Amino acid sequence: MEDEIPSVPEETEGLPAEEASSDSLSKPDKPAEGDARNWYVIHCYSGYENKVRKNLEQRIETMAMKDKIFDVVIPTQEEIEVRDGKRRTVERHVFPGYVLVNMILEEESWFVVRNTPGVTGFVGMGDEPTPLRPEEVQSILLRLPCGAKLTALLRGAAE
Repeated sequence: MEDEIPSVPEETEGLPAEEASSDSLSKPDKPAEGDARNWYVIHCYSGYENKVRKNLEQRIETMAMKDKIFDVVIPTQEEIEVRDGKRRTVERHVFPGYVLVNMILEEESWFVVRNTPGVTGFVGMGDEPTPLRPEEVQSILLRLPCGAKLTALLRGAAE
């Protein structure tokens, strides 16, 4: 029997060995449109959303990923709650257990987000994170108390 050399996929030809190699935990190829910002949904343990956001923001700082990971948002809405005859405004999570991340999906940025303590994974089919459509993001961000500001940020990222 001859030793067969596995063929190298077209996407990895001409790349350095560290960029061409992959393993079972590697991120899928870049989106076809290039280095475009997209919003992705990450799953975490319910009730740990704020801790995950804090951990992810710290990792972005320490690993110098500000140029690839831009925003970490927990969708919340204000509700009026009556307890013991007193009215108070409380913030509730719209999607418990989920956090939105605005990022350019590349190997390094995927690794930083995926390996953040508390993150259980990206939302998507199989190993491929699925970006949210712009109209979905806009409807989610408009629910937030600061929705107008985030929508302006979203429009600026799209241009």
